[in-house]
Formats: sequence, C-alpha cells, structure tokens
Amino acid sequence: MLAYDPDAVSKHTDPTNIDYIPTGDAQKDNHDICIRGFEVPSTREDQIKLLRGCLRQRSRIFQLRNALKIAEIAAKHQILDPGQAIPCILHHNNRATKSL
Repeated sequence: MLAYDPDAVSKHTDPTNIDYIPTGDAQKDNHDICIRGFEVPSTREDQIKLLRGCLRQRSRIFQLRNALKIAEIAAKHQILDPGQAIPCILHHNNRATKSL
C-alpha cells in the first residue's frame, strides 16, 4: 500500500511512497500491482493472469454500478411499489396462499 512520508530520504526510490515515480513499462506494471495490494507474481504469465482478473472484476463492478444507478433512477419515478398495490379479487387466492 502507499504511504506518505514527506521526510523520507528514499521517497523517490521506495515504491511504497506516494512520491515514487516508476520508469519503464515493467516497473510501472509492478508498481501498479503493488499499489493495489497484491504481491508481484514471479512469472510474466502469472502477472497477465492477475491483471486480467483485475480487469474482469473492474468491468463487473462497472456493470453493477450502472445497474444500481438505473434502479435508483427508476425508483425515483416509480409512483407505487407493485407489492403495495391492492390485489385484485382474481389474484387474491394466489397471494393469500403465497403468504401462508
């Protein structure tokens, strides 16, 4: 995880310091993995698997966030919850047995 220590002597060489600036693609990838709290895998294939898993999780989070936003917008415009509506006499028996 990242740490902020303005008095640190090695803040430009310590990857856990917030002022650290990685150089090179491999160093940037490893730094990104460390910031997210993962241990850097030893092989390139394991790194690829880890990053793909993070991307899948990220896309799933975006999907769920969008679904919640849509549900919140729909709830604002909803006049009545269907469960609160007065049941019609034709469906009363079904609802009564369902609640029992």
